[in-house]
Amino acid sequence: MTSSVNRVYTTKLTKEDLDDSKYLGIYDHEEWMEGKPKHEIIKILKWRYIIAIFRWCPDLMFDILKPQTGGINLNMYQRVLMRALARFQNVYVVLPRGAAKTYCNVLMSCHEAIVYPTLRNSVTAESLKQAATILKDKWSDVTTHFPALKNEIIDTVFRGDQGELYWKNGSITDVLANSHRTKGLRRHRLRMEEAARLDDDLFQDALEPVANMPRLVIRDGESDPKELNGSIHFFTTSTYRGCDEHRRNERMISEMTQRKGSFVFGADWRMPVHFGMQNLNVIKKAKAGNNPINFAMNYGSEWVGASEGALLNMQLLINSRRKEIIGKNKKKERKFVIPCATLKPRKGVEYVFGVDIAKSKKDNYNKTIVTVIGFTRDKYGKVEEMWIEAMGNPPNGQTFESQSLFVKQWADIFKPTAVVIDAQSYGQGFLEACTKPTLNPLTGRNTEKWCSFDSWDGKPEYGRDVVQGGKPIMFELKSNGTLETSIIMNFQGLFSQGKVKLLCPHKDIIYTSEANENLRYRAEIEKAHIHVDEFINEVSNLKVVQNEKNKSRLSIERISRNTDKDRYSATAYALYYIKTYEDIEKMEDDPDDDYVYY
Repeated sequence: MTSSVNRVYTTKLTKEDLDDSKYLGIYDHEEWMEGKPKHEIIKILKWRYIIAIFRWCPDLMFDILKPQTGGINLNMYQRVLMRALARFQNVYVVLPRGAAKTYCNVLMSCHEAIVYPTLRNSVTAESLKQAATILKDKWSDVTTHFPALKNEIIDTVFRGDQGELYWKNGSITDVLANSHRTKGLRRHRLRMEEAARLDDDLFQDALEPVANMPRLVIRDGESDPKELNGSIHFFTTSTYRGCDEHRRNERMISEMTQRKGSFVFGADWRMPVHFGMQNLNVIKKAKAGNNPINFAMNYGSEWVGASEGALLNMQLLINSRRKEIIGKNKKKERKFVIPCATLKPRKGVEYVFGVDIAKSKKDNYNKTIVTVIGFTRDKYGKVEEMWIEAMGNPPNGQTFESQSLFVKQWADIFKPTAVVIDAQSYGQGFLEACTKPTLNPLTGRNTEKWCSFDSWDGKPEYGRDVVQGGKPIMFELKSNGTLETSIIMNFQGLFSQGKVKLLCPHKDIIYTSEANENLRYRAEIEKAHIHVDEFINEVSNLKVVQNEKNKSRLSIERISRNTDKDRYSATAYALYYIKTYEDIEKMEDDPDDDYVYY
């Protein structure tokens, strides 16, 4: 190859040289050479050859663009990643926090826009605003390290949810949202941030077709079959096994081994630490303070959860907290916005508490958890929608009296129709504490006494107006044997049917003016959303096990013993109660009933 190139750069241009240069991809046709001086032809061929090298080895282009003072030296794994992104149709990148995956994403978007004239490529994220923020932030970093890139730009637009780079060669780099609103748009290439949150149905319906438009060569108006038209690259930290993106990752690994144009690149925290991209003390601090599952996903690049026998398909949980769900029926198109926690009752909503009792002095283990489930009814009295309104816990190590006070304070806010309590082990002590008045230090008054209106055997008595030693609000539940099987199957069924919604992710909270003014109230809202994040982690760590003697009986086991299941238990108890005792069609009284049987 080198000898052929040297022949092209000789003073005498032969037909053989022209054929070799065409083989090397230096030019497309011979017509453009007609009437041009030999020195101009050689200059153009040299530029063509350099561009061919830059297209194949993008890191070499940025080595040339690096200023004499300042800038950065690309390390080995960044060079390997950039060359893979330049050479493969689809690349899936799973890297931990601090590995500069988003930086490489934007850097390669700039590279493509420069070496492929009139290219339209996009950086995508969950929302337009998030994608625009990513592009703006990383464009600032990239131009700081490689200021020569500014010479290739005509204009930049960063305003609200708009992020656009206009290049001198006609290329445009902009942003898109991973949502149905992107449907119908067209780009030559896509780069998806936080791809682990993608829903495969959404991807196939709205996002994948976006890249089904080849770039046309300016002179010929035709597409180059050797160009990576329609390439889609994915950048993310890892998430849960069984979700759509985990299956895509496995599928692309298989395609990679079969040389079908896919490439998967992944590493844990050790790689960025080795190359000086991440501080080891940050890793140690994160490992000591984080939930093990969070650390495994954010720094270990592990797809967590059960490989077999998982309690729930994790994609169902991920979908249940999407900010916007649009129905497929166009005539009855409906948008359901997942609410942020308000810690206040909503009009027309009924509430049920689920309480799992634990006593431990460890802050990261065995917590008493209260889950507040809100639900609405249709015109027939059937439960129509359910969602987790709030979730919280009293500080660990408190007495049963203090824990009962915490639950009663929440009950004063939400006015629940029932408080479903695990009546096993520590639950008995909590039940007894609830039957006694407790001094509320906030009001200076004693709380009201509670009593049970039902026993664990599943036969409720709705005599709420009859007070037997207190307010009949506690529903005792002992989740063992057949009842535990029913609780598990009910939990799986409700989420599989999409009847339960979760609070939006912690990072997507939209604070009210009241929350912005009251920092304590704002902190409580944040806690509720963080608890829901942990609830999803707990569910991912659970698997269903059949009883060896009785295959019809199911139980729950934890994969990692370092992760609790308290949030799951409290939520499952409340959902079981609502489905079993509240989801009942109310029969209207017929005034003619007295005469029918006369």
